[in-house]
Amino acid sequence: MEVSNTYYENAPIILSIIQYRYDKIEKFDINLVKELAKKFKSKYPIVNERFVQSIVVNNDNNETNVSLEDKQFDGIQVMSKNRKEYFTITETKFTYQSHEKYEGWENFITNAIEFWDDFSTSFDIKELNGVSLRYVNKIKLPLDIRDITKYFTTYLKDDKNTFSIGNFQFRFSSFDKENNFRINISHLLDTPVEEFVPYIFDIDVLHNNKVENTKEITLGLFEKIRTKKNQIFNDGITVETKKLIH
Repeated sequence: MEVSNTYYENAPIILSIIQYRYDKIEKFDINLVKELAKKFKSKYPIVNERFVQSIVVNNDNNETNVSLEDKQFDGIQVMSKNRKEYFTITETKFTYQSHEKYEGWENFITNAIEFWDDFSTSFDIKELNGVSLRYVNKIKLPLDIRDITKYFTTYLKDDKNTFSIGNFQFRFSSFDKENNFRINISHLLDTPVEEFVPYIFDIDVLHNNKVENTKEITLGLFEKIRTKKNQIFNDGITVETKKLIH
């Protein structure tokens, strides 16, 4: 079995997300969140309020009427200057996501925790409803690929027919009873580009049970989730794929 936290020099991670979930904050103070964001202004200078607006379609007297509902506040986003890293903070969720080159676990978790600690302390969040980690990997396969089984251990197969698959996408979920993790996995073979064939391997591991909101407990839980995520990734790729990303 592979070491669970194997490091890849050319890690194919194009999106990494960490999320904390909690009971609705009844007195969600927008100005307080903006004030907290000032501490991180040098790295995340853009602060925007988010709003959602629903479309209402009414069919009455053989006539269709379309209208827009009033805008509703849906949280705050705190972003880096290039908008590749940002926090999305709502009444029930705190999410950090990065599209930057993945520089390792310690760098990623530190970026998230610094802001989370200030936020959860200021809003007195004692308990969490769940946490999760999601990593989207983009692996560059050679243009002359003929057999997907050479690179991945999960694939589409039809023993009764012979045909060429130009691209595909499939998604499945599983449950780790021992750790109480829900795991969502997606595979996507995309359209070839000039130099390679893009393959997306998306792993989302969620823990949806209530836990006490302490740094010791949450960090320990994230380490378990990270280990599970890495196990799934390493078990899902072959030696040939590992050669591409080392």
